[in-house]
Amino acid sequence: MLRDEVNILVVDDVNSMRVQIKEVLKGVGFRKVTVASSGEEAKTILDLAAFHLILADWHMAPTDGIQLLKAIRVHENIRIQKIPFIMVTAECTREKVIDATLLLLRIAAAILFIQVGGLKIFGWFGGMPFSNLRPFMAHQSL
Repeated sequence: MLRDEVNILVVDDVNSMRVQIKEVLKGVGFRKVTVASSGEEAKTILDLAAFHLILADWHMAPTDGIQLLKAIRVHENIRIQKIPFIMVTAECTREKVIDATLLLLRIAAAILFIQVGGLKIFGWFGGMPFSNLRPFMAHQSL
């Protein structure tokens, strides 16, 4: 699958963030980028079109990114359940990022690496690739 065929859903309650993320994705060749301003809107959009990737903000109201991820993982449509999901956040303290990472690992079944149409997307943890954290995460009680 080519980048211009990958359909991405961006979910963020801040319009400027939706615009920036969409522009970055388009700048690297992704042409099919849909935006949603809330978790509730995202749930509706997911039922209307097929997506290959979801990028969602952690802090939104009334449905935050964690609640959206949980709803997606138990959705009645197996195709929707299996969409790769990347959480986006402005949190910058090491403790918050560690808490979020460990929580997401529990919810998302330890997905650390996603491949979409030949483009490898790596998660980053405080400026460090996830691959460097495997020894740290192996000692956590997930």
